[in-house]
Amino acid sequence: HFYLFFRASGSHCGDVSTPYMPKSVEKKMQKKASIPCCFSPFLGDRTPKHIAVCIFGCIQAIGVSIAVLVTNLWIAILFSIVYGIGFGARAPITTSMRGDYFGRKSFGKIMGVSAMSMMLMTMFGPIFAGRLFDLQGDYKSGFLILALVGFIGSLIFLLAKKPRSPEKV
Repeated sequence: HFYLFFRASGSHCGDVSTPYMPKSVEKKMQKKASIPCCFSPFLGDRTPKHIAVCIFGCIQAIGVSIAVLVTNLWIAILFSIVYGIGFGARAPITTSMRGDYFGRKSFGKIMGVSAMSMMLMTMFGPIFAGRLFDLQGDYKSGFLILALVGFIGSLIFLLAKKPRSPEKV
């Protein structure tokens, strides 16, 4: 969808009319996401996880917001760095948080329930952004609304309190 967005916005990131530029940005994003995956376990063990998840979720939402500003390769790279850092750190800390909060016994159930909500967003987010494109002629409002939803969802993590430790699981 970023390729379609870049193309529809008339961005000239190198030659955005080819599929190679968005792919290079995607590769950079994947590389940037792998770096926080390496340090997020240490961060998750030394800070309250719900705060770390909130911070990195907000960074990821800021990355989605930056996507609407892409007009050249440098802003596309900035997008990939910010989004990659946010996603790369948030994902493993969230998984660790589930284990801490719900224990080994319930971990699979909690992963399944949370995977359903993530899957719904993964399915309907692009449809929503595409529908707004059909109505308005650009992806900007769709991406900004999805970034806002991500930002609000990240802030909700601040309400999460670690439950009292259950008996040995």
